Amino acid sequence: TNLGLAVSTNVGTLAVDGRRAAFGVHEPKQNQDLNTDGDKLDVVLFTYNAQTGAVRNHGVGVDAPIALRGRDVLYLASEVQNGIDYNQDGVKIGNRLHHINLDTLQVTDLQHSASRIVFDEPFAVLALNEATNGIDLNGDGDRMDQVIATLDVAGGKITSLGRAVPTTMNVVTTADAVVFTVSETTDGNRDLNNDGDTVDTIVFVHTLSNGLTTNLKIQGSLNLNTPDGRRHSLSPLVPFLTGDTTQFYAMWGAYLVLVLGCIMRGL
Repeated sequence: TNLGLAVSTNVGTLAVDGRRAAFGVHEPKQNQDLNTDGDKLDVVLFTYNAQTGAVRNHGVGVDAPIALRGRDVLYLASEVQNGIDYNQDGVKIGNRLHHINLDTLQVTDLQHSASRIVFDEPFAVLALNEATNGIDLNGDGDRMDQVIATLDVAGGKITSLGRAVPTTMNVVTTADAVVFTVSETTDGNRDLNNDGDTVDTIVFVHTLSNGLTTNLKIQGSLNLNTPDGRRHSLSPLVPFLTGDTTQFYAMWGAYLVLVLGCIMRGL
């Protein structure tokens, strides 16, 4: 089906789940003012339901990324594109996280600015921008970091995990947990694995059911490759790279168990 819409080519402005899609339409290419702000310079949020054929302009200029799961859309309303100072800090340079229920069309302002969204479970994982939120979220004395948080989408509650993550926010999710990496350098120059330096990226796990966050004290990067690019682990095994070794952690309930043995590269 040709929707006749010029979709933005910005990374992260297209999300598809089942027969629904959420995407940004590029005003300059469309040659229309789609959010009625008096210009044709923005990327405006649209949704499409392939089952009903319905196309909806939500009339809001958005930053990347857009996230979609089932009937729920998470998006970042742009202060610049909409000409609105959402957090009333006197400038219009940030964004504001919003949620839309596509069944009811109810829009909820989630009162935070974010830079990353991973939405592959009933909960979402966010990178909150300290600068545009105006608060030190990881207690390191500055407001320069991206700090990981979880969002209970149904309840609208955001919980900061108090740890600074790399700009790319490397995470893997399961039904009850988030595995993520923390940058020692941006997380207050703290030595998180007790090796005498503060230059590593350390693997952490947060379990939603009990609220516990565990530092594995292992330097590594997550190594999940899925055909659809999602960050959901289909099994309890979560692989990560550490040095020349691929290790697997198994997640059962609130417990994290090291699977004996590892796979050496080249073997």
